[in-house]
Amino acid sequence: MFDHKEVEKKILDLAHSASEAEEIVKYLSSVNWDRAFFEKEQKQQFRELKEEQRVQDIISRGGGYCTACLELAGELFPFYQECIYVREPGKGRYCLDCIFVFQKECDMPASEWLRRCGECRKVFPFKELKQHDRIEIKGWGYCVNCLPLVIDRASIVCRSCGQKTLDYTHISYPQSLCKICYVKPPLIQAVLSNNYRAKAMGLAATLTDEQWENALNHFEYKCAYCASEPYQVLEHFTPLIAMIYGTSIDNCVPACITCNARKGDRHPDTLDKLFPSANLQRIRAYLQAQ
Repeated sequence: MFDHKEVEKKILDLAHSASEAEEIVKYLSSVNWDRAFFEKEQKQQFRELKEEQRVQDIISRGGGYCTACLELAGELFPFYQECIYVREPGKGRYCLDCIFVFQKECDMPASEWLRRCGECRKVFPFKELKQHDRIEIKGWGYCVNCLPLVIDRASIVCRSCGQKTLDYTHISYPQSLCKICYVKPPLIQAVLSNNYRAKAMGLAATLTDEQWENALNHFEYKCAYCASEPYQVLEHFTPLIAMIYGTSIDNCVPACITCNARKGDRHPDTLDKLFPSANLQRIRAYLQAQ
């Protein structure tokens, strides 16, 4: 039997007036209670079935109930060291939380402790997890399968030589140099970076350090366009954007920043009004001789 006073109290809590209370009672008298209880049982059975399916799914993937705490866990592991919690080493299967407690309580080397890979989150003995001094460690390290992926993701492509590497400078700068190119003289850097640009565009990228130094000597380390200012950059006489010539000995001359900006991406045939004709003839003669 139900408590009449309790039912009356609940109706009073729901209703704000006597008429509202009468409406609630009228509604309750019209409910098909057999159907209502049937639907309630169906929902309860459905929830129990879903929970059973969830448990079976976890068990089928290698999980189950921990021998120590009896909690359901997605991963279970054996423990082979005897301690106050484990009287029969190797027989039970334990969740990772319990394993961590066992490892602290028994005389187990830290290198044997189970830890998760910082990338795939799988569990390995700590001694099998690797680290790299150029990568920020996530967790305890990375397994042998994940470490190459992490290295590849953290690497940059050197804007000079085009090699992918972790050993680079200017970490916050997206177009960084590898350490090898960073310590090279500016002359060599200019050749490497411009060869890389041409190669990326599918053009010839054959200029060597020796050829570029010969070009600088020919123009006396001065700008080939004005013939007065010291050279500052390697300039493509026929711009790369024309998709005709690349970075090669027959297309590269020294230039100052001012002349380089003035020329821009113009074709050589349109330069007569920008630079002295004698200087342009000298450039053409030099490039044709290569």
